Amino acid sequence: MHMFGLATSHSSRASGSDMKTVYAFDYETRRYIGPVELDESDLSPLEEGVYLLPGNTTEAVPPELDLNTRRCFWRDGAWVLEAIPVIEPPTIEERRAALVAAVTDKRWEVETGGITLPTGTRVLTGKSDQNRITSVIVNAEIAGIQSVDFKSDSGWVTLSIGEIKGIAAATGAHVQACFTAERMHHEAIAALDAAGIETYDINTGWPVAAPNPQEH
Repeated sequence: MHMFGLATSHSSRASGSDMKTVYAFDYETRRYIGPVELDESDLSPLEEGVYLLPGNTTEAVPPELDLNTRRCFWRDGAWVLEAIPVIEPPTIEERRAALVAAVTDKRWEVETGGITLPTGTRVLTGKSDQNRITSVIVNAEIAGIQSVDFKSDSGWVTLSIGEIKGIAAATGAHVQACFTAERMHHEAIAALDAAGIETYDINTGWPVAAPNPQEH
């Protein structure tokens, strides 16, 4: 017995041959699977010359089709043809735009990834971190404070206002270097042909990212 799925079997009278061809479809999707050859083991024990058709099969012959361009489904007692959607490859300009977007994402990743000062102090460089450093400098100068307790990414440090300004300068230089690298990549991508887009490496030319002590 050749069984497909869980559908209830039905019967068909033999046509004088010991073999019979039926056509199977998927239980859930109803998509055509292929022909199934029945033999004498599929004959009904109660009705002479009658085949018991396996579930999810039909005697209806599916239409001829090119499996590369069409799909066939058993629906409402008949075979239905559907065209396979043609997925067009992205154009060179779409690929170029995707590469430009990837560069911008990379710039953001490096820009906000932090810097490590010569002292070993690791400082975060996200937008909020940049604003916090500026706020510390302004408020300290207003209050006449000469040093502050500063919570860096690598731990607490006591820094003079001059050292905080040094951090601000280093952060600003880091951010500008990131945007300079982004611009360099964007201009290079604009001049690429199709082959160049396929092989272009967006991971070069960026400021060295600060190591994250939490990853060690």
